[in-house]
Amino acid sequence: MLSDSPRPCPDQGPRSATPSGAPGLPRTTPDLPTPTPSSTPSSTRTPRAHRTVPRWPARAVALVALVASALLTCPPGGSAATVADARGVTRYVSPTGDDSADGASPSTAWRTLERASAALAAGDLGAGSSLRLQRDGTWSGTLAVPASGTARQPLVVSAYGRGARPVVRGGGCVQVSGDHVLVTALSARACDFAGFTLTGDDVTVRGVHATGNVAGVSIGEDAERARVLRSSLVRNRRMAPDTPGSDDDYGAYGVEVLGDHATIAWNRITGQVADSADYGRDGSAVEVYGAVGTRVHHNVSRQNLTFIELGKAGTDDTVLAYNLVTSGLEDAGFVITRGLGDGFGPVTGTVVVHNTARLSAAGTQAFWCGGICTADVLTLSDNVLVAHARIGYALDLDGLASLLGGGRNLMWGSGVEHLLSPGDEVARPRFASMRTLRLERASAAVDAGRRLQISGVQGGVDVTGRKVGADGDGDGVGRPDRGAVERRATHG
Repeated sequence: MLSDSPRPCPDQGPRSATPSGAPGLPRTTPDLPTPTPSSTPSSTRTPRAHRTVPRWPARAVALVALVASALLTCPPGGSAATVADARGVTRYVSPTGDDSADGASPSTAWRTLERASAALAAGDLGAGSSLRLQRDGTWSGTLAVPASGTARQPLVVSAYGRGARPVVRGGGCVQVSGDHVLVTALSARACDFAGFTLTGDDVTVRGVHATGNVAGVSIGEDAERARVLRSSLVRNRRMAPDTPGSDDDYGAYGVEVLGDHATIAWNRITGQVADSADYGRDGSAVEVYGAVGTRVHHNVSRQNLTFIELGKAGTDDTVLAYNLVTSGLEDAGFVITRGLGDGFGPVTGTVVVHNTARLSAAGTQAFWCGGICTADVLTLSDNVLVAHARIGYALDLDGLASLLGGGRNLMWGSGVEHLLSPGDEVARPRFASMRTLRLERASAAVDAGRRLQISGVQGGVDVTGRKVGADGDGDGVGRPDRGAVERRATHG
């Protein structure tokens, strides 16, 4: 949900409902009813306004107190060290460790997150250093990382030993305010708000797991160039504060993006949907609010209520590329954004290119663009978009169907309520697999796309990592397919 917290957000009405007279999804066929073009979009089925999380003041105060305490007193078991003295050191944390030990080996590991956080705050670990948590271990509370690395020598927080990822649960979980930090191979569950909260610059989380939170990962508004890579963000299904009647619920995010130039790539994002006292249901794989230069590419999204929602004037230059999205939830959406005149817009410069989305349940729509939605707000190119209720909704200044930027999309749904761009086609996509969304040879999407030429999104490979531009229809000429999944002629 989007808002300038803590002000409440006005409700924009319920999510999309099945259009009057629209048939249900046939169980015996994988594709959807024949679309009926319309030049005048209906005014119903508009999504709710969303709001974002208030900044966590109680935890921030606790972190400041922790850092101040660490700076004023020597850590247990050793003297205070300067960052220059600590470069390249490794410290270990184990549930069976001892905070009075030196932490320098698995046999002399520290025991608590508080001890590790104090060492980080005191400068005992810096550029090139590592903090390692024992696999199969579980800790409750907060791991605070105010220390920084450098571009060449990041500070690394990771795991050691054999077994499952170390688990941090309850409390603030993993909070990184330092710069040039890599967090990898950890799991965060049932945290106060986010599993991983990133407020420093050039922070990367890679190969982490987050579940049971309000947000899997939260990228703070002052963070620059955060990266969320190859991680599993699963069933973050909590809303806050979830009180009836106050129109202030937010949550069920895979990744919340408030800071600029973030990258969310190669992740598995599944099951972000939660009951809401204010809105019935809500949730999204990615939430972008006030951020500039966000890149969202090569993610696999399943059973999220929305893949991405964007809001707040000033949000600009967001690119979605080579994402594969499926959902069988009613009223699900692929892209929700806002133009001029919307209370949470305008959001400008959103480019949606080479994605494949299949939303199979009643009331679904591939995109919804509130306010006055024009080409400078939303561009759709070379996508394969399938939705049960309608392909999309966008109005121009006159209240008529709007012409968006881009073109050459393959679309299928119950209704077309926007003007088609050059090269757009309304036809069955002919998926060979309803799970992988691999295309049949005869699909109009095969060998019909253009090569992606946007930097920073790895346009040379599809969502599976295969090189694009192979001959998919067996005619001897290789070209990129539309959508996120490149077909091989050997698929049959």
